[in-house]
Amino acid sequence: MRRDSSSPPPLWFLDLLDMAINTEVSLELSLKRSFDSEYYMNNATPPQPPPLTKPRCISPLSTVRHQTKGRDLINTTLPDECISHIFSFLPSTRDRFSCAAVSQKWLSLQASTRSSETNKACTDKEISRCLEGKAANDTRLAAVAVGASARGTLTDLRIRGTYASKGITDAGLCVIARACPTLKSLTLWDCPLVGAEGLKAVAQSCKTLEKLDLCGLSIVDDSGLITVAENCLNLTSISIRSCACVGDESLEALARRSFKLESVSLVKCPNITDSGVFSMALKLPKLEKLKLSFLKVKDGALKGIGKSPIRVLCLENLPGLTGNGFSSSLGSSEAVEVISVRSCSSLNDARLNDRNDGFVGLRHIMVKNCSTLSDKGLTGFIQSARHLQSLTLEDCSGVTSKGLMEALKKCRDSLKTLSIVKCNSLSEEGEAEEELLELSTLETLSLKKCPGVGDLFLSRIACACKFINNLALVGLSSVTDRGVSSILNAVNAKKKTLVSLDLSGCSRITDWTVVAASKLFGERLRSVSFDGCLGLTDRSLEAIRERCHGLEEVDLSWCVGVTDEGVLSLASAKHQTIKVLSLAGCTGITDRGLGFIEMMMCGSLVGLNVKKCSGLSREGIESFREILWWCDLIC
Repeated sequence: MRRDSSSPPPLWFLDLLDMAINTEVSLELSLKRSFDSEYYMNNATPPQPPPLTKPRCISPLSTVRHQTKGRDLINTTLPDECISHIFSFLPSTRDRFSCAAVSQKWLSLQASTRSSETNKACTDKEISRCLEGKAANDTRLAAVAVGASARGTLTDLRIRGTYASKGITDAGLCVIARACPTLKSLTLWDCPLVGAEGLKAVAQSCKTLEKLDLCGLSIVDDSGLITVAENCLNLTSISIRSCACVGDESLEALARRSFKLESVSLVKCPNITDSGVFSMALKLPKLEKLKLSFLKVKDGALKGIGKSPIRVLCLENLPGLTGNGFSSSLGSSEAVEVISVRSCSSLNDARLNDRNDGFVGLRHIMVKNCSTLSDKGLTGFIQSARHLQSLTLEDCSGVTSKGLMEALKKCRDSLKTLSIVKCNSLSEEGEAEEELLELSTLETLSLKKCPGVGDLFLSRIACACKFINNLALVGLSSVTDRGVSSILNAVNAKKKTLVSLDLSGCSRITDWTVVAASKLFGERLRSVSFDGCLGLTDRSLEAIRERCHGLEEVDLSWCVGVTDEGVLSLASAKHQTIKVLSLAGCTGITDRGLGFIEMMMCGSLVGLNVKKCSGLSREGIESFREILWWCDLIC
């Protein structure tokens, strides 16, 4: 329990003072006796004999205790330097902790002491600490400084979500910076009381800092980040989010000094413009990752990026970008391998296909929520990226089935991953009769929540799926057994490459699809998901038991046709390999089925989800938890 600063000092501290006082008094008496002896040797008068009884000596400590009773002269009279010096003689770490627990002042003094100034040497073990919510305050931060210096070397500190009235301040950062100069990673999220002075203290003390993540620091300005750039020359990653006072001066300072920077993220900083981004992208020789989101930058920023070594580029909510600048500036880049574009409303396709020789090194394209991108722009974009390996389209309402087919023909010899999510313009109306050309390199196909995709669309794209390993058809309410079977039958029968099958939300499929998949790929399948497939029954579980001997993950959530008999079939497999099983929402499962899992799958099961299973009782769940205590049970 922390003592109040006005309470009397502890006895051990007074004993320490008593030792110092007695030493001084003894020295004074010794000098006095030596002086008296020499004096009487030079004079005729002999010295008086000592008294027969020794006078009582009043201890200086008794006087001190009497005079300081109820008063705190140590904290009010002694300078902080003296108290810190006394603390340096504490013999053990436990004594330091006990001392720090006396009052906030002593805690602050202990925290402000560098580990090199204490008697106990720190270990080389690197440790990390995280403070969140109410725990994120200056007092707790000082305690972290004291504790970390004794247990090892604090290299990673994360502070998230402090209170506006009692949160982390510049004073707290100054304490931790002095106590832990070896800090390598610092995260400050939503710390409204932290300003430039706190960052300056960190920069001047923690010169080995490598990663800095700032979010929601409303009063931090350019001066703090300029100091970081000038002192932390090992900085490799910096993220600045929702810092309204940070502008181009900070980026220009980083461009001048932080030559080891590899990753930069800039989000919701209204004072950052093209000038700062251009300077940073052009002058940092090792910059590989750049994220720009909710900024007022325009095409001018892309000119510097096109000439930089940036490999991964993420552009989000940048209304100032246009197709002209995108193509003319980034199209000449040979370094960019990954481009992610999201919610850039002005990025039309007017000139996206002007450069047939652009995007030479581009391997991965992700376009999300760009309604202005049409078939023409997508085709031209992919045509210029001749070595494209991954394509993701999400919420691109301007792309139709015909445009997608034409675009895929441009990358048929290199594309490995295709993901289409919530593209509402994909449909089966007006499609050409010709089939899609074979994509010999495609390994992963994912179609999610596209209401216009049905059996006909799947049959047209089936010939592109001869060598896929992962198939996900999620939320396609129009797809039936016929459409899924067209893709399953198209997969190379000799190689049988499919290892993962996800048909979640395809409510119209039945046991027939599961039986067909188990016959074709039973030995190779490792993961299957039939979440929300209302047409499945116990017959599907029997097929899985008979042929799928290598399954590790099975998701049967909300398959209301599954009962205890199906669970018995699944659990009675000879070679039990299932590690994770989900039966959430299966109302036909009772304690009897849970008992089958408990007895027959205990050797491999590590995770079970039975949430919303109304047929299970509390007693059955508790019995399962008691016996299979190592299994992660969600109920």
